[in-house]
Amino acid sequence: MLHEMTDMMASMRARIEATRRVTRDCTRELNELDDVSRRMVRDSMEMAESFAESDRLEPAVEALLRAESWDTLTVNVIMKKLEQNEGLDEGSLKPQKAKIKEAVDAMMKKVLAKEGHTLSVFWNPGA
Repeated sequence: MLHEMTDMMASMRARIEATRRVTRDCTRELNELDDVSRRMVRDSMEMAESFAESDRLEPAVEALLRAESWDTLTVNVIMKKLEQNEGLDEGSLKPQKAKIKEAVDAMMKKVLAKEGHTLSVFWNPGA
């Protein structure tokens, strides 16, 4: 009987140690995934910032303004469409919202000036 109990305890110790190894391995893998996720988010934000500061922003905004109804366009809608069109992650342009709003306002004025209109008739970002 003593021999059986000793064998059972040895078996339990072996299982406990195996569980500890698996837990350590899983924890290490989760930490590595966290690092990868952080790098991916950082890279996505850098790509969005690069786009917002590039000379591609204004033509992209102009193309949207000419293709879409201004009745349904907001800065948020424009940002979502820019993200989709540029292959950026959803929400990655949020930190660039002020810069994009400036580009939208400037491009709307430019488009309307060509057509002889004023911006106040069509665009009220505070509404």
